[in-house]
Amino acid sequence: MNSFNPSQKQKLAVILGSGLEFNHPKAYLKQEISYEKIFAEPKSTLKGHKRKAQFWSLERKDILIMNGRFHLYEGYSLYEAQRLIRYIQAEGYYDVLITAASGGIGTKLKVGDLVSVESILDFQRMESKADPLEQLTDPPKALESASFFAGEERVLAGGCYAAVRGPNYETPAEIKFFETLGANLVGMSMLPEVLAAEELGLSYGALSIVTNICQADSKPTHEEVIANARAARDKLTKLIASLLT
Repeated sequence: MNSFNPSQKQKLAVILGSGLEFNHPKAYLKQEISYEKIFAEPKSTLKGHKRKAQFWSLERKDILIMNGRFHLYEGYSLYEAQRLIRYIQAEGYYDVLITAASGGIGTKLKVGDLVSVESILDFQRMESKADPLEQLTDPPKALESASFFAGEERVLAGGCYAAVRGPNYETPAEIKFFETLGANLVGMSMLPEVLAAEELGLSYGALSIVTNICQADSKPTHEEVIANARAARDKLTKLIASLLT
């Protein structure tokens, strides 16, 4: 695993979760390619994902933005859900910011918070009917996020992400269970890309953007998640730019 050193890096790739956007006023869009032209399959079907690879230039540094991802709950295999990471590496990017819109668990987080994911609870592959060999790779005991976001005051530390399969939102009983296990975040993505980044030896940071708070009486909707993710656009854009300055 290579450590991320912004002062020595000229390129950064970013995977954006549901509703998340990059829109820096000084960035120049050099090229945009639809996922359908990159991947013969799979085709992401989820609303809130633009399904485009965007090549940006910002102050002579390159940023590859992957707008949207492929989820296990859409019917894709683990290998298919990891295609973005392999594409990123093939394009010559070795530092990756993996983001996800997530639910916040407990009372310490609020909507709009950016949280460094430093551990993952894997509930995504428990019900997989795919190749049993996919089950042999465990999530890393400690993610590289702490060092990736070192010195970033806008990023909260200590995120424990419960990776669930979805697509339904969690029940109150499930939220209580996750909290008992130490999770303060929950979401339906991220894990496949983290596993691929680990396997390929890429430097990466995993970041959750809190888009709803999980409470006993809460009933989040996809529209709510998208709206709150878009509201965090400026904060996330500034973080992406600061990682390369």
